Amino acid sequence: MTLSTVPRRPPRLNRGASRLIATAEQELPMLALYIILGFVAVLALINFIEFGRVD
Repeated sequence: MTLSTVPRRPPRLNRGASRLIATAEQELPMLALYIILGFVAVLALINFIEFGRVD
């Protein structure tokens, strides 16, 4: 078996990098949810300050 016929594996990320990528993929939906909830909370606060009630 010559060197050119040895099957090659594709390069792999090390554990730390793959864990970081997996963590980032899991955190994106939560970040989007927190941004939306924060926006709604700010709108409710502005509504309360302006009109004295929250609808």
